Amino acid sequence: MLIRSQDKANLVPLGKVHILEGNGFFMIYDEPFYKGGTEIGRYEAESRCLEILDEIEDQFQYSNHFSGSGMSSYGCQDWHYGVYQMPEK
Repeated sequence: MLIRSQDKANLVPLGKVHILEGNGFFMIYDEPFYKGGTEIGRYEAESRCLEILDEIEDQFQYSNHFSGSGMSSYGCQDWHYGVYQMPEK
């Protein structure tokens, strides 16, 4: 599964996702910042970051269900499965 960054400029594979607090914001990175991770979203509250991680988890489970079923992406309700777009807010 892939994650499209909030600014739509990056498409990163789902791996380890990290929440980092700084400058009054909570940022979500695809890898730890100190290892050169890419910021994929910035939000005002940690609770919003946790909601987004729940959404990513749900979409990942949905994607895995269809990828193992042999059904094409056009046969499921959301044919864009497999890419999660980080929300603006």
